[in-house]
Amino acid sequence: MTIITDNDTQFANQRIHDFCGKHQISLKYASVWHPHTNGHAEAANKNILNILKKRLDGAKTCWLEELPGTFWVYNIDPSEVTQESLFFLSFGMDAGIPIELNGTLLPQNRGCS
Repeated sequence: MTIITDNDTQFANQRIHDFCGKHQISLKYASVWHPHTNGHAEAANKNILNILKKRLDGAKTCWLEELPGTFWVYNIDPSEVTQESLFFLSFGMDAGIPIELNGTLLPQNRGCS
């Protein structure tokens, strides 16, 4: 997973770098001179922030702990443009809770090849 941001100070601190390292998240910075990339980063950040606010429900003390779940929601929520989730576009199947049958995990997918 990659986070692309616009060099804002909220993403340029050791706590965020440690968190990203711990969760195998690549943190990349968009060039100040590349407004197209910055626009995508700003739009993604806005969506992530909206999801995070809903998950926190007014409690502002543990936002960092809610970040992995927030990214999960962001990645499985279908896009209005493509009608597909980022997860599906990346892996060719819907994300879901694995089903266990007789001790064997069965993947869930749409039968895509």
